[in-house]
Amino acid sequence: SDNPATDWPSGPNLPTDATILSSQKDGLDKSVNSTVTGIDSTNFKGIKEALDKGYNPLANKRVAYRPDPSAPSMTAASTVGMQNTIFPDYLTFPHPTFLGRRSLYDGGFNVNSTSKAAWKAILASLRKQKLPEGSAQADGTPLTRFARAFGGNDGKTSPWNNYRELTDAEIDDLAGAVVKEVRKRGPFMSLSDFINRRLVNDDNFGLKGALQAAIDAAKINGDIQGGQPTNGSALKNSGGIFATEKGVALSSPYLPIKANDRFPSMRSMSQTNKDTEVTSALGAPGIVTQMDVLNSIGPNLTARSDTFVIRAYGEAYDNNGQSIGKAWVEVVAQRSTDYIALANEEPNIRAQFYRNNINSKYSDYETKPTTDHYKRNTSADTNKNQLINLNRILGRRFNTISLRWLNPQEI
Repeated sequence: SDNPATDWPSGPNLPTDATILSSQKDGLDKSVNSTVTGIDSTNFKGIKEALDKGYNPLANKRVAYRPDPSAPSMTAASTVGMQNTIFPDYLTFPHPTFLGRRSLYDGGFNVNSTSKAAWKAILASLRKQKLPEGSAQADGTPLTRFARAFGGNDGKTSPWNNYRELTDAEIDDLAGAVVKEVRKRGPFMSLSDFINRRLVNDDNFGLKGALQAAIDAAKINGDIQGGQPTNGSALKNSGGIFATEKGVALSSPYLPIKANDRFPSMRSMSQTNKDTEVTSALGAPGIVTQMDVLNSIGPNLTARSDTFVIRAYGEAYDNNGQSIGKAWVEVVAQRSTDYIALANEEPNIRAQFYRNNINSKYSDYETKPTTDHYKRNTSADTNKNQLINLNRILGRRFNTISLRWLNPQEI
């Protein structure tokens, strides 16, 4: 290439704000410092020890690691059969599976929310932020699928060269449109359910997911009037719209086949779901899609909550049926990473020798596809089996975070 990554202004790696770099280094030094904690921060063992002692040397401070004092040692004789052939083992730090099993996320946003104000807050989370190699923002919210600016913020005027910056009014319209889609399609069982289209033959849900449908409904990229995009819009300035080419019927000497659209799903690339109004520049930096939104807020999204507020009411009566006392209580409960019963074994374990041709006993793994990499964890220990079954039925443990008594005025 004539312009390799190493020739970029800040090198191949993304430039990071000096203040952020300093804050991360300071946090790591305070969390893992040999003179204070006796921990060596130069290796994974030291960082793991810091995590187990309650420090947080992780760069993403929203990731809350929960130490697991009951975790089995992979060198113990009882766990030798569970060891994996990869390094690091999936039960060993710093394997991503290990971190995921022992971590919570602080401040996730539930996509099932029907609060317009909440969606406005999350969609405008980058308001006035400066993208790497970009210019300082005024009151706009930059949205781009790229990690760098790669041009100015005037994506509406020059959609092919610049990224988009949404105004507060556009954020307001988008938040309202997202709420409407959530009410129509929700509740969502997963982020995939929220983002992807439904596998149904229906243009309402089968062409786009909730987020893309909301972007189109809010007309972020411009309006279409009289079959043409309005002047000054990103839709107009990027090349406008076009009609898909229709198929033709095939006859002799071919089989008699009726005419079919060559691209039957092109309607999904239309803001109005019409095959006569397909966005010609879909994918241009100045044309906002769900990719731009997800690149900004995607890591904070979740389809469920793990923290719940529970309120209960009790009332006592005398022998005459008269109320003699009332009480209201509020409990905050949180689902944890721990199972109900600790059996030093998981209810599900990985199929250890998948695709590893160790001996003929496991040859099936070489010739048969494995759709589920996990299998039920059976044990010769009857007591452990009972605990494992209990975990499979009840799952994770809930912890009480807080409890308080309420007065009638708080209800």
